[in-house]
Amino acid sequence: MSENIVKYGNTGISKIANEYKAIKVRNEDDVFNSKNKSLILMTPEIGEMGVKALLSYAISDLVDFFNLGKTMTVEQIAQTVEMIIDEFGMLKIDDFKLCFSRAKKGYYGQIYDRLDGQIIFLWLNTYTETRFNIAEDQSYRNHLETKQSFLNTSERLKKEAHERELEVFKLKNNYN
Repeated sequence: MSENIVKYGNTGISKIANEYKAIKVRNEDDVFNSKNKSLILMTPEIGEMGVKALLSYAISDLVDFFNLGKTMTVEQIAQTVEMIIDEFGMLKIDDFKLCFSRAKKGYYGQIYDRLDGQIIFLWLNTYTETRFNIAEDQSYRNHLETKQSFLNTSERLKKEAHERELEVFKLKNNYN
């Protein structure tokens, strides 16, 4: 891979690269359904250095994709990683894979011979706004479905209670 990979601790870069490459996401639903945890929740499992190495690899992969005159240095990647963890620690690595994949496809506009932390943050801000809107819509749809299910159950129970009362009435009054 690129010489831009920031090496943190004893984390094996080839293992991290393989894990990142293995992530397959096409849309936000794939991210929502992923078993991967947010960066914050990954930290106790793989350590802060592991999270930083994973993000460093993701950014290095992004840098390597573009043919740029002004690329990111190792120091810029390290600073960007630190700021991403602070600002976007609630996201999963799947989110970054999807966002960066979309950036490679030009979803967030054309790159003009420059890629740096500011550009990445613009992409991530655009991505998270869309992601949160989709999550909010999904949550509202789930709420409506649950509410309708409750109403259906409530109506069914009322109907059953009414039918039982009618049966009791018929039995008391000898109606057939």
